[in-house]
Amino acid sequence: MVQRIDTTSGRVWVLIKRGEMRPEIHPGSTLHWMCPSWQPYHVYMIRRGQWKRHIFTAQDAVTFELDEVKGWNRVAEEIPEGAVATGIRPGGWDHEHCEICG
Repeated sequence: MVQRIDTTSGRVWVLIKRGEMRPEIHPGSTLHWMCPSWQPYHVYMIRRGQWKRHIFTAQDAVTFELDEVKGWNRVAEEIPEGAVATGIRPGGWDHEHCEICG
């Protein structure tokens, strides 16, 4: 499958092999389930269909300050260069964002 995005209009072109066509997908059709913010690689990720269910569990977070701005990272990750670690927040890394749905 080949995808192309017109950055001016926001239109996405998807080239699908004939054997993969479904009745609801035809030349010129509008696919309302496709998010306007998706890039071609998002469509590729979805089409690959290699999904694994994960159960999220909160992890400890290291807090830091950088140029008077406070932030945090997972304990297992490095803090930004020049930042000063200010402590550990138990369970502070409490959510993630999906690459596709945000």
